[in-house]
Amino acid sequence: MKISSLNHDLELTKKKHEEKCLQLESQTEKTRIELGKKIMELECLLSDSRKKVEELEAFSESKFLTWQKKEHGYKVFIESQFRSLQALRMASESLKQEVLQTKKIYAEELNRFGIGSSFVSFGVKIRNLEFSTGA
Repeated sequence: MKISSLNHDLELTKKKHEEKCLQLESQTEKTRIELGKKIMELECLLSDSRKKVEELEAFSESKFLTWQKKEHGYKVFIESQFRSLQALRMASESLKQEVLQTKKIYAEELNRFGIGSSFVSFGVKIRNLEFSTGA
């Protein structure tokens, strides 16, 4: 009877062990499936993130190129304006020198003809008087 009881206990233990193994295998399979789903979700998120990064990089590159073109345009414009200003300054200086030279020549001519500076200043006063009266 002891052997029979031991055999019975052994069978029960064996059955419980098999049930426990089946339960663990079932849980393992469930966990494996859940983890597989999570991996798929995370891979999708990673793929979406990579696409977003590529889009942002392309957008940033586009903006960078646009700003570079604008910067170049402004530099060209400023350099052109600077050259024009230099040319204007040179022309102004040239005109100034020409006016001074003409003034000097007229002064020499007036002195040569014997017209004094008092007569010239009298002419300037008359001219100013004409401008102020509107004549």
